[in-house]
Amino acid sequence: MCSDNLTTAFIYKITIFFCRFPYMGVSIGLAIKKEIVLGIVYNPMLNKMYSARKGKGAYCNNTRLQVSGIEDISEALLIVEVGSNPDPKKMELVFNNINSLVRKAHSMRSMGSAALNMCAVAAGEAEAYYEFGIHCWDMAAGLLIVQEAGGVVVDTEGKIQHHNIVYSSLMKLS
Repeated sequence: MCSDNLTTAFIYKITIFFCRFPYMGVSIGLAIKKEIVLGIVYNPMLNKMYSARKGKGAYCNNTRLQVSGIEDISEALLIVEVGSNPDPKKMELVFNNINSLVRKAHSMRSMGSAALNMCAVAAGEAEAYYEFGIHCWDMAAGLLIVQEAGGVVVDTEGKIQHHNIVYSSLMKLS
């Protein structure tokens, strides 16, 4: 599942930290028998600790999280990420998807942290987040946090998958 170069990912994360962009964090997910049972995402710049335990809810600094519940895409704030794959065909697909969604959504944002994007959906700060090619170390904790806050996690065909993921407050938006 995690076969990508962790050193490259680590160097990228450190670069973000030294740029002082406050939207960065540490993401830790624990899976037992291939089921994610614990997720923790910490943003040290904003002192926000997101956490979830399977069946116990999701929290930010001990405040219970709940997805927004907005179902209409025209009222939804969407978080999208371009990703780091420079392949021209993949980039064209990503930009075509963004172009299609920007006409339907209330607004869009791109902040650069998969784990924190998922936490924003869980906290009701955004209605959906999608990204193609997401890595397991970026999604494990956030997946559980979104689910425990009442959201759904599906791929672009409505199935659970690990690379082309849509995180949403409600299935209707997915």
